[in-house]
Amino acid sequence: MTYDGPPPFDSAQERRLGIPGVGAQAIAGNPLTDAEVEMFEMFKSENWPPERRRAYIMEIVQRRW
Repeated sequence: MTYDGPPPFDSAQERRLGIPGVGAQAIAGNPLTDAEVEMFEMFKSENWPPERRRAYIMEIVQRRW
């Protein structure tokens, strides 16, 4: 039997660990959803500036209300 290292991330739960503030959200009883984790990963991978991130999130919030 060979060991090829740890398995790749297979759930948003595991990917949450790399996002700042996730622990505080969970402690507050409002953990991030899988879609929210994916959104923050997109921000990071595409190097979105903070202003663009805020605008994107505000657009989502306004659509929900």
